[in-house]
Amino acid sequence: SNKKYKQSAYIQFIHNDYTKELPVRENNYDLLLSIYAGGVTESCKKYIKQGGIIVSNNHQKDAQQALKDSSVRLEVLIRRKGKKYHIENVSGEKMLKALLGQSMPSKSMKTSSSGMEYVDNEYYFVFRKLY
Repeated sequence: SNKKYKQSAYIQFIHNDYTKELPVRENNYDLLLSIYAGGVTESCKKYIKQGGIIVSNNHQKDAQQALKDSSVRLEVLIRRKGKKYHIENVSGEKMLKALLGQSMPSKSMKTSSSGMEYVDNEYYFVFRKLY
């Protein structure tokens, strides 16, 4: 069943240099989406509440860096297959395949990043902030 909240969702997009302090409170948000924006997880996890969720791909090795961070834990992988997204439990072999599959050279990315082929092969890493 879906969780019901007393308040409506509050979504905030911040167009700013995320490597510097942002005009928001720390430990205040439930969700951080870091898709094709490498380095966001490391710089912005302080704004996520304990128990909050961070969704990232491995653009600029963002997911690889997060996997080394003891303050977050990988929960699941999400992968698009055809027109649907599938949640996959994490195993060492599957995670390695997902990370290696993300190591696309810049030249290849420039020629393929606009098509569905690039998106279809993408893994999204779902992390939970522990502390």
